[in-house]
Amino acid sequence: MAGGCAAEAGLGRYQLAAALCARAARCEPDRPALDFFNEDELTAMSIDMKHPYKFTDTRAPPFDDLTIRQATIDVGRTVGFIPTRRQPLPGTEKIRKGMTDMLMTAAAYRSFKRQQSMTVSTVMLYCRLNDL
Repeated sequence: MAGGCAAEAGLGRYQLAAALCARAARCEPDRPALDFFNEDELTAMSIDMKHPYKFTDTRAPPFDDLTIRQATIDVGRTVGFIPTRRQPLPGTEKIRKGMTDMLMTAAAYRSFKRQQSMTVSTVMLYCRLNDL
């Protein structure tokens, strides 16, 4: 890439983020997921997975022990990736698709939190009922 510009190489914002996430999952698997994603994005990922972490009514789920490797696998699972022994991590295209969905859900989640004083479980219920 001339000048280090990702746009010159035709890489979109999500493609670049997916490549960085995939590389971190391979090279630094024990790094905290909170180094790459914020809590709203991780909450949105758990909503997208349809198997959310256990929530209380007053605080967000505990993502302190979630590693970048597990978060990458979970992002891939939201779009159909199933880890195997031959392919333990999703490719960049699956990560990009999962991140796109996750960021759309995170935007909806943030707007609901901002507009109303809803609890996390209420927002999750709304998102699941409306297939967001």
